[in-house]
Amino acid sequence: MPVLDAKDTISLLGVIVALGVSIKGIAEYRKAYRWKKAEFLAQEVKSFRQDADVKKVLLLLDWTNMPIQFPENGTSEKREVICTDDLLCSSLIPSDDVEFNDDETAVRLLFDQYLDKLGMFERYIQAKLITIDDIRPYLQYWIDAMCKSNKNGGRKEQKVIEQLWGFIDKYKFGSVRTLCEEFGHRMPVWKESASAIPHD
Repeated sequence: MPVLDAKDTISLLGVIVALGVSIKGIAEYRKAYRWKKAEFLAQEVKSFRQDADVKKVLLLLDWTNMPIQFPENGTSEKREVICTDDLLCSSLIPSDDVEFNDDETAVRLLFDQYLDKLGMFERYIQAKLITIDDIRPYLQYWIDAMCKSNKNGGRKEQKVIEQLWGFIDKYKFGSVRTLCEEFGHRMPVWKESASAIPHD
């Protein structure tokens, strides 16, 4: 067995030290990366939940006959509207050929903003900034609320869920559909010829 001389011993020790430094550096990098990712996610979730439009939609998904404050057209005043499941259905008709009243228009705008902001999380997943497991604790309840009717453990009537998904598909919130699929929900795809719930 060859015996290492002093020069070889020093070289070997140098390699071992360099390897140790590299391993420590990688570990510290990974720790910093995890911390940055957690910080980024916490900020995005906080921003999402504190958004005024998002807050209103989450209330509408969780409750029935919920009073919601809407701006009065052309003024700084607000009006209170009792948002029933029937109002949600008439508001979310997937059509460009329906004349919506002020309350329905306000609800449509709320959902438009909500879905756009919700879809951002899927875009973060696609960019590998976060994973589905990172976001699951924060969104699972609300994704379920969008996909499950009160017949299978959800909060809303089936007609509301169907109309919401017609709205999602009609207006091409594809990132929302992908996100819900990653949460395990396979929702029927709305077709343009599908009959919408009639508008009163």
